[in-house]
Amino acid sequence: MSHTRESRQHALTIVLDWAAASSGTAIAEADLVHGLVEHFGNDGALWGPLLADDPNITGRGLAMPTKMFVQDARIEHLREWFRSALGDIVKRRMRAETRDRIAAGRARVAQVGKHYQPESPEAAVAFVLDLLLDDAKVYGADLRACQLEGCSRFFFLSTRPREPGKRRVGTIPKYCSPEHMVKAHNRVKAAWTQKARKDAKRAAAGKLKAKRKK
Repeated sequence: MSHTRESRQHALTIVLDWAAASSGTAIAEADLVHGLVEHFGNDGALWGPLLADDPNITGRGLAMPTKMFVQDARIEHLREWFRSALGDIVKRRMRAETRDRIAAGRARVAQVGKHYQPESPEAAVAFVLDLLLDDAKVYGADLRACQLEGCSRFFFLSTRPREPGKRRVGTIPKYCSPEHMVKAHNRVKAAWTQKARKDAKRAAAGKLKAKRKK
C-alpha cells in the first residue's frame, strides 16, 4: 500500500471518528459555500469547520459559527488568492494554474456527509472553489461582485436582500444590498447634476462672450 493511500485512509478514519463524535459541526453544502465567501472572502475571518483545523493558526476544536480574525501572512495571501479566484469565476474565466491549484487542494479534504476535514486552510478554500466551478451546481452562476465603487464584497443572488416592496424580476442586481444600489444611483445622479451645471455654465459663458463681440 502506498504512502499516499495510507495517508488518505488515515484521514478518512479520523473524519469518520470525528463525524461520529460531533454534534455541532455538520453543515449543509450551500451554507458552507456561502459562509466561506461571506466570512473569509469578504470579511477576512477564519470561520467554520473548514478553516478551524490548522493548529498553527487557530488551534483545534473551533466549530461553527465561530469567527476569528488572525494576523498571519499566509492567511492574508490565501485570502488574496481566494478573492482573485472568486473574481475570475464572476467574470467566467479561470487560469489553468489556478485550476491546478484548486484541484490539488480539493484532493486534501475528506468528506463524510455534512462533515468536512481539510488538511489545511488552503485545502478548505480549494474545496469551496471547486464547488463554485462545478457546472452541475448552482453556486458559480449565483455568485456576483458588488459594482459599487469602493465595495469589494461578493454576494449570491439567491440570498441577496430584496428591495422593500419589490419582487426580484427582470434586471439582475449589480449590488450586494439595496443600500448600495441606492448609493450607486445617487452617485450617478450627483455626477449628472454636476455635469449639467458645468454644461449650463459653459453655455452661458459662451453666450456672454458672443454677445460682447457684437
